[in-house]
Amino acid sequence: MKVSDMTVEELEVLIERVVGKMLDPDYGLELNDELKDYLESHKDDKSGIPHEEVKKQLEEKLKMVTQCSL
Repeated sequence: MKVSDMTVEELEVLIERVVGKMLDPDYGLELNDELKDYLESHKDDKSGIPHEEVKKQLEEKLKMVTQCSL
């Protein structure tokens, strides 16, 4: 299918998917039951990176990506 043959809605969906894949290579994938069980059993583990630190790092990366595309 050519872009010129797409509706506006189809093009928007395509763009969303491409951007999603660029920002997250696992975009659209689902967790399998084994991984869900593992994550659930480790949810109280405090040895990882705090949520706020992960959020801060992701926001910084997003800001860099956004600035590069201008």
